[in-house]
Amino acid sequence: MTQREKVLGEKRHVSSKLSELIRYIAFGLIAACYLIFSSSSEFASKMMDSHKLLLILTTIFAVITILFDYLQFLGGFYSVEKALKNSEGNYYYSRSAFSYRLRNSMFFAKQITLLYGIITFLIVILLELR
Repeated sequence: MTQREKVLGEKRHVSSKLSELIRYIAFGLIAACYLIFSSSSEFASKMMDSHKLLLILTTIFAVITILFDYLQFLGGFYSVEKALKNSEGNYYYSRSAFSYRLRNSMFFAKQITLLYGIITFLIVILLELR
């Protein structure tokens, strides 16, 4: 195995784990917001009264993150299909193909939307604890 193959294998592993982690955190944000929305506790009611918009925004960012994760996989699926049907028979990805660009852009976009969701949720917590 060449050094390039080792590095590419590590890149695959890290990006896979990163996607997994992003998914878990996004679902966790949705669950946390749902618990606050549906709870009748005094603390949750106070949070809803004071920061309802920020909690809704957190949920929206998390849902968009999951959507971007799905779109990344969808783009990846069609990129692979296109590479397998490569007329030259070399199975290279077409970097100019919409599916390839979608896959790459969604990988980065979901990190950004998740970061916004985390920051928004942390702001709610910090404002509530002050």
